[in-house]
Amino acid sequence: MCIRDSPYTNKEYYNEDAVAYELLSTPKPDYILELENSSNTNVAFKKYQEFSSKNQNNFDFFLNVANSFKLKYKDFDNYKRVLLDAEEYSKSNPEELKIIAYKYQQEGFYENALSVYKKIIKLRPKHAQSFRDLINVYTELKQYKKALNIYNYYFKKGFTLEENGIGEIMILSLIHISEPTRQAEIS
Repeated sequence: MCIRDSPYTNKEYYNEDAVAYELLSTPKPDYILELENSSNTNVAFKKYQEFSSKNQNNFDFFLNVANSFKLKYKDFDNYKRVLLDAEEYSKSNPEELKIIAYKYQQEGFYENALSVYKKIIKLRPKHAQSFRDLINVYTELKQYKKALNIYNYYFKKGFTLEENGIGEIMILSLIHISEPTRQAEIS
């Protein structure tokens, strides 16, 4: 059966004109083209520094440049340096900070991720997700006692798990961290 004939398709909105995601291409910004045409990572970093003053309010700039150092040059030192700059420019924006923290965590820069998640908690002290993200890093590092301390802090602040959308997930995480097999590691 053709999609158009399906009783579940809204014929007013779908005309069988979908394009596969992989086929969509977004042109790279000029600063990335110039950066990636650099002879080496040191030259690329100097170009980044030149471009950064013009783009300091453009969060995508920092993500694009960081990804370029990671993917084009396999340079995780400069990748991290760019994320540190992004962190400074985004210091009051919890959504941008969260992206930076995820990127740190993804590459194993856990101390940086922890630092950013703590900043996010200060900016959004009533968001359960902020606490969950911090707990996740401690759990990844097998620092279960610290993860449990974050839960204790959360509860002492008067928050409950049932009152928010991620309550079930946090309950499962708490059970996982508290399992008897982890008790020796917690003590």
